[in-house]
Amino acid sequence: MPYTRITPSRNGREAIQYALGNEENKGHNGNEVRNLAVGTVGMLPEEVMSYEDQMQVYWNKASSRNKNQVRRIITSFSKEELDPSDPKSAEIALTMLQEHARTYYPGRQVLICIQADGVGGCLHGHEIVNNVSMIDGKGCTDEQTKFHYVAKTVDEVAKKYIQLSMDYKDKYDEVT
Repeated sequence: MPYTRITPSRNGREAIQYALGNEENKGHNGNEVRNLAVGTVGMLPEEVMSYEDQMQVYWNKASSRNKNQVRRIITSFSKEELDPSDPKSAEIALTMLQEHARTYYPGRQVLICIQADGVGGCLHGHEIVNNVSMIDGKGCTDEQTKFHYVAKTVDEVAKKYIQLSMDYKDKYDEVT
């Protein structure tokens, strides 16, 4: 099963710039490239308008009680699930996370960056989910902000594309 986590960020611009690689676009650990693939849900290409400015439109409309601009979801795949040296693996990861965003975070802008620049060299994706809905201006539901929700829903999508060593649902059922 892919490793997942979710964290809030009050600074959406900073979260986006980190995922994209800031100005230099260099990867960690001396990697020449930060992102193997970049995609979005509910957004225009960055050449038209920066991702930060596109999300800013909705951040400006958010309630003053909404303190978090984005939710950062990290999904890391083992080398058995997706081979970081195979360019097709990055595209599979991007397709999976785009489906995850569309299905489980509907009506929200999402930037997805696929990378393999971590210490272990495993393929991983950053989903930067706008916490402000394009439809009603509300934040993510409590459920959408929880680890268990993210882990379970990522696995639901991932098992359509790759062989999982263990389904998170089985582990969740053991714990609960």
